[in-house]
Amino acid sequence: MSGSGVLYTYFLILYSYIYPYHSGTGPGSGMSVVALLQAPVRKPIEVSKYVSYGTPSTSFIGAAAGDAPENKGLAAFINTKANSATGAKLYIDWHSYGLYFMGPYGYSCSANAADKAVHTTLEQGFAAAFKAPYGKTLKTGPICSTIYQVSGGSVDYAYDVSKIKYSFTPELRGGSSGSGFILPPAEILPSGIEAYEGVKYLLANMV
Repeated sequence: MSGSGVLYTYFLILYSYIYPYHSGTGPGSGMSVVALLQAPVRKPIEVSKYVSYGTPSTSFIGAAAGDAPENKGLAAFINTKANSATGAKLYIDWHSYGLYFMGPYGYSCSANAADKAVHTTLEQGFAAAFKAPYGKTLKTGPICSTIYQVSGGSVDYAYDVSKIKYSFTPELRGGSSGSGFILPPAEILPSGIEAYEGVKYLLANMV
């Protein structure tokens, strides 16, 4: 690893926070969650699309915005870091699959983020850095107009509520031949390398 690579890795170890969770939506995942819990006490939810932001829709499952404990935990985690003495400058909601890198907004296809021009530049730069190792091309742009409308998205929440200027969501590579979410073991490391190169670009170009 080059000297700059070591520096970025050291920075990420010291200053990044990871909030891991399992998305309870998608093909088959709802069944597995119910089987795991042994009792379908509530419908499975997708945590990062349910954090009390935007208007409820058919993709927004719940009695109220952010009423599930998983989402309360995520929102509290984001706000704790954003409101700390050091603050938070970058929020990334990692997903797979589809090959996208997107910014706010997801709740509306007509609303524009105040920092849209900066977001666009960084999205395109991330995509270029991501492509360099293996040639994978990312589609970029606001979530709603690039992939689909997202109600209650954590990127919108982090940007508008927690005031984290650089809030993004990527959709990483998926398995070929229709395997989708099940990434072949041989592609795990390349996927990580692509993402790492993109993050290096962001860290070097955020102002």
